Amino acid sequence: AAQSVNAFRWSEIRKLVKLTVEQERFVGILEGWLKGDGLAIPSFGPGGRNGYFGIGHRKSIENWGEDKERIIYWVCQAFHHRTCELRLKALKQDFILTPRETKVLKAMGQGLSDPMICGIVNARLESVRSTIQSLMRKMGVSDRASLILRGTACGLIER
Repeated sequence: AAQSVNAFRWSEIRKLVKLTVEQERFVGILEGWLKGDGLAIPSFGPGGRNGYFGIGHRKSIENWGEDKERIIYWVCQAFHHRTCELRLKALKQDFILTPRETKVLKAMGQGLSDPMICGIVNARLESVRSTIQSLMRKMGVSDRASLILRGTACGLIER
């Protein structure tokens, strides 16, 4: 993806670049796990902060039309730009999180649902949701996606 400006199908990777043995092994594992094709979306940001989105599913996404793929491409690009914006704001971490807030934030970054997070932090759903509201206030964001992006930008969530 680092060598492409356009989105491409995972099945096209061997046509675009010669894979190392390790990369070939990874693609083989991916092909075994996914029954359909996936979509690779490069994204570009300020200061050379380029990124990559890989979208795949155990069900086929091969029948997505060009229009839908174009929309997904631009959503990913907008998401990456917001990440870069929050990263620039987050150079100074001006908040302190409790251990529970940190666990909840990391779990959110892994894409876990609120009920799943309850099991991780051993708390009721209302408590988890209250913790998320506290995180948003402390980190200066107003929605869950920006909370995850800011956590990533601050290094609190692994990429």
